[in-house]
Amino acid sequence: MLTGTIRNQVDQIWNAFWSVEMLNHKMHFEVPLDL
Repeated sequence: MLTGTIRNQVDQIWNAFWSVEMLNHKMHFEVPLDL
């Protein structure tokens, strides 16, 4: 039960981190192309 809770928190943190990384890459790649 405790392991499942930790796993759930890790998944949420990873998803949040991945979303930020994707936004950063999207901005870095799209902005120069739009210019």
